[in-house]
Order: sequence, then C-alpha cells, then structure tokens
Amino acid sequence: MTRRQHLTETEKLKIVEMFKEGKKKIDIAKVFSVNRCIITKIIKRFDEYGTVKTAPRTGRPRKTTEKLDRRITRLSKSKPFYTASEIKNQLGLENISSRTVSRRLDENYLFSRKACKKPLVSKKNRATRLQFAKEHLNWTATEWSKILWSDESKFNLFENDSKNNVRRPTGQRFNVKYLKPTVKFGGGNAMVWGCFSRNGLGPLIQIKETMDRFVYRDILQNHMLPFANEKMLSGWSFQHDNDPKHSSKLVKTFLAEQNVNVIKWPSQSPDLNPIEHLWDYVGRQLGSHSFTNKAELMEKLTKIWSEIPAEFCVRLIESMPRRCHAVLKSKGYPTSY
Repeated sequence: MTRRQHLTETEKLKIVEMFKEGKKKIDIAKVFSVNRCIITKIIKRFDEYGTVKTAPRTGRPRKTTEKLDRRITRLSKSKPFYTASEIKNQLGLENISSRTVSRRLDENYLFSRKACKKPLVSKKNRATRLQFAKEHLNWTATEWSKILWSDESKFNLFENDSKNNVRRPTGQRFNVKYLKPTVKFGGGNAMVWGCFSRNGLGPLIQIKETMDRFVYRDILQNHMLPFANEKMLSGWSFQHDNDPKHSSKLVKTFLAEQNVNVIKWPSQSPDLNPIEHLWDYVGRQLGSHSFTNKAELMEKLTKIWSEIPAEFCVRLIESMPRRCHAVLKSKGYPTSY
C-alpha cells in the first residue's frame, strides 16, 4: 500500500469523526492509505488538546515552498535521469543545496536507484514480440518441453560492471521510462555457448576463437546435434536468437540439411529466453570473485553449470506462459523477466 506523506486538517478531522462513529483504526488507515500508528496519533492529539493541528515545529525552517517542491518533483518526473545537482541548476536554485533538492525528491518517493538495463526495443520488434506471445500463450507443458534453448554469454575475469542512477517512484523498476537501454555483450573475456531444455542441461562449450558463423556451425554440429538427438523428445525444435552468425546462410543451410526445426524468434527478446536466467544464476554463483586466467574461470563455470538442479530447468520452462503474458501486458516493451 502506498504511504502518503501528509494529511490535511480536513482529513484529520474526518479521521476523528470516523473513529467516534465506531470505525476501527485499521479500516480508517486503509481509507486514507496511511499507517495505523498515524491514525492513533491523530486521535490521541485530539483527545488531549481538542485539536488536530500540528504543534509548531522547532528548528530551521524549510528553504523551499510547496510550489517549489512541486516544480522540483515535476522536473524529476519529466527528466528521471537528472541528478539533484542538474535539477538545481535547471531551476536556477542558487540559494538551495543539491542535498535539499535530493531530500524533497525523497519526500515524494522519487528515490535515487540503479537504473535497470534492458534492451532498446523498436516499434517493429515490439510487434513481433507481441505476435510471438499471442501465438505461444496457450502452449502446453509438452509443447514447451520440446524446445532446446541456446545462447552465448561472456563472463569477466574481473567484475567491473557499472549502472547509472535514475530517480523513479517505488514499484516502477521495469517501467520503460526508467530503463537503461543496452546492447548485448558489454564486456568480459571468457565466452561460452550453452543449451538446455525442460529435461535438463546440455553441454557448456568454451569459445576460444573469434565467434563467427563457421565456429557457430561447428558448435551446432559437434555439440548441439549429438545432445539433441540423444536427449530431446521426438519432434523437438531449436531456439537461438537473431544474431548475424545465427541467421547466416551457412548456418541456415546446415540446420535445414539436418532437418532441424528452428523457432522464429523475435529480436531483442532476452526476457522471453529462459536461458538468460541460467546465465544470471551462473553469474551470481561466481559472485565478485576474480580469476587469474581463463582456465581457472572456465573450471569454475563448468562446475557451476554441472551443479544447476534439474528442478531449476523445469521452473524456467514453466515460466514461459507467464513470460508471454508479461510481454502482452507491457505491449511489447521489456518485462521484469
């Protein structure tokens, strides 16, 4: 429940009136979206002093007026990536510190947070994401279990990732207005390819060369196909994204010759690909540990990959209907997945 910062004198009198009529404090608190202890304080003050007016406060008076507070809030909402200092300069507040501006924003629940990074999705890609979600929303567990999900990922020898701060209200982490657009593979120096299905994990392959269409074709031929032919259900399909090497003529021809059915995948849709959560899990298991070389890092990655519980794979596949529903709800924009 959203908590309010202030109650007017009229609202306080209404609270006293409702309490006298026999309403419970918890019910009154819900009506005014405040904590029950605030209701108790208002009623107690009225009983002791016969008024709901707040006693004069001691200490230094506020340097901003209510009108100026509203201007600060409006500017922050229209420019959520502005810092307190930038808002101060934009409004020409020479006699007010950046810290004061920051406090006013905090009072209005516009806290400084780390901006969530999500891919920038074009209008065309939003349409294809929506189409995919509609077509697969009612798929059964059996249908989802026939897909072999795949992807590449990079991991750093040294953890040095950074994010930008953004001023946003509570509960708006994945609002497109507050997302930081990213492109895939922003850094790192140990690259791997992996795949999985509802039935479990496939191989984790280190990519030692420059990842081009030829290297990718060899991975599919030497690792993906043997695993799929042995472990996947009859009528299985293969999923990979629209990376240029994935969609190259060489790879398409190879998969067609092997009679592999490939899912038509919407671009800029890592939130629809459950393997992204596997990479996230592996990254969290690595933590902030630094490695002296790639061999040491790969040894740790392989160990983590092999120890991922089978139940985790099942839960990821079972999340697919919810992922499709989330895409529809967001109208094609990035979701919380």
